[in-house]
Amino acid sequence: MKALLIHIKFFPLKVVALLKLVPFLITELKKIKKAEVVFFFPFYHTGGAEKVHLNIVKAIENPNAYIFFTNKSESNHFKKQFETLANTYEVFEFLNRNLTIRKFFSKVVANHLNENNKLISVFGCNSMYYYDFLPLLSPSIKKVDLIHAFSKPDYGLEIYSLPCVPLLNTRVVINHKTADDFKELYAENKLTQYFNQVKIIPNGLIAMNTSFVEKPSDNFSVIYVGRWAKEKRPELFIEIAKKVKGIHSNIDFAMAGTDLDLNNDVIISAGIHNKGEITNEKVLNELYQKANIILITSYREGFPVVIMEAMSNGVVPISTNVGGICEHIVDGHNGFLIENDKDDTVIIEKFVQKIIELYQDNSTFNQVSSNAYMYAQKEFGIDNFNKNYKGLLLNKN
Repeated sequence: MKALLIHIKFFPLKVVALLKLVPFLITELKKIKKAEVVFFFPFYHTGGAEKVHLNIVKAIENPNAYIFFTNKSESNHFKKQFETLANTYEVFEFLNRNLTIRKFFSKVVANHLNENNKLISVFGCNSMYYYDFLPLLSPSIKKVDLIHAFSKPDYGLEIYSLPCVPLLNTRVVINHKTADDFKELYAENKLTQYFNQVKIIPNGLIAMNTSFVEKPSDNFSVIYVGRWAKEKRPELFIEIAKKVKGIHSNIDFAMAGTDLDLNNDVIISAGIHNKGEITNEKVLNELYQKANIILITSYREGFPVVIMEAMSNGVVPISTNVGGICEHIVDGHNGFLIENDKDDTVIIEKFVQKIIELYQDNSTFNQVSSNAYMYAQKEFGIDNFNKNYKGLLLNKN
């Protein structure tokens, strides 16, 4: 009886999936037959990973690119930009409403890609479906993926994708830390022979400020930019703000990102400005220009795009020492690193201490701010990023 009720409940969704499949077969398969590069991305909503994905599509400058979005996005932030660069289609309904439709869709798309003589490469990132789909593709098709960072201690795609490692031609990572993580993971799973397929391509910024502007000392501001997510520990930022404002009430704290409105009461009660989701690049840039410090309180990261954006505006990063962040931030020179202690109270106190030190020592702050800006100018340009991805995805070798 329970199974019947579940079937009845989800039957309309299955019908919707079937109705969407028919026009897809009529209109989209023609485009897929002409595609030279095919992407599998989960979302087009606001996010650092989504910004990187958009930059990858921009880098190849290929009008015959095709993008599958495999998950439901929370907003339309980057949707139009993706659509101006490539043909796009959202396949969530096909993948999650009916197993038969999912299998049929996957087989039809794979067959068309296998028969496409113009196809150069397929590329996937952050999409579990991509790894389910890879075994259907011909061995002659170039297959590439990108892993921004390991998800440990959480279960992540680095583990889920292990059966597909022999199918990949190239696995892209954004820093040496993740490359080293894969070296260890491959050794544990007897995949060492595939480590030479791992390629490091650091992220880059398209928009870079052309001049350094010293921050005003009379309006000291500390910001958090990112979604409200478990691994980012926004609750630590809130506790840090409470403690700092208890000592220096004139220091301003602000948070910007997705899902912050769901926690608006706790943010406002801590005396923090809730900027919410910022989709306008000009508004985001203004936030960075006014900020003195950006905090990264995460327990895992790759290398956040927000650090790159902030440093390019002379904002001083104070971050937990996780992921590949230490490959760019030299403690005391262009930012500060806080060891990721098991005790949250220890982490909070170290953040508080560093913020107050910088607030009270304007000379040191200005020097680190200038160093952060200069480092961003030297290291975060988009040219090498574009060159690497264009060569990787548009070259059959």
